[in-house]
Amino acid sequence: MDEGLPYMVPNLKVNYELNLIKIKLKYVKITGDMKTVFCSFLLLICMPVLLWAHAFYISISEIVYEADHSVTITIKMFTNDLQDAIHHQHNKTIALTANGKIPEKYLEQYISSKFNIAINGEAQTLHLIQQTTEVESTWCKLKITAVKNIQSLKVRNELLTELFSSQTNIVRIDNAGEKRFLKLGKAYFQDEVKF
Repeated sequence: MDEGLPYMVPNLKVNYELNLIKIKLKYVKITGDMKTVFCSFLLLICMPVLLWAHAFYISISEIVYEADHSVTITIKMFTNDLQDAIHHQHNKTIALTANGKIPEKYLEQYISSKFNIAINGEAQTLHLIQQTTEVESTWCKLKITAVKNIQSLKVRNELLTELFSSQTNIVRIDNAGEKRFLKLGKAYFQDEVKF
């Protein structure tokens, strides 16, 4: 505590100090040069906030080996980016269905052309079993059946990289409790993990 101030509740002290600052600022005359310095200072402070607000491009995929000897793949992408990618692939505008989903025919074609999995060296066929669209994101659930075990898993994930050079595709793998993560993108779009 300041010795010049009587004992106060901390909030009252803050108010007292703010009032002193207001009184001091009241007597400061702001000139044209000071306005320029002040505006430059504000811009310098606001610049990181403006840079932080820049758009980011990401998809999240989860690959899980299930107890019933199947593999479930869940992919989450921003809906508008997914629509743009399908438009880019087919060179036509793809309208959402009445319930707000991307037509399955186009969705399955796009995913199968950009996302592939090989288990134990064998390429797998992915079957789209569900699509869920939330406010800004689309979840796609795919399945691979009759998988005895996974000793190696090769993932190729080029989703949305044709549109965004900074696209990041995160892949989480869960093989009977053994977890691995991959970070893929435009330059490095495939990787293999061994168990």
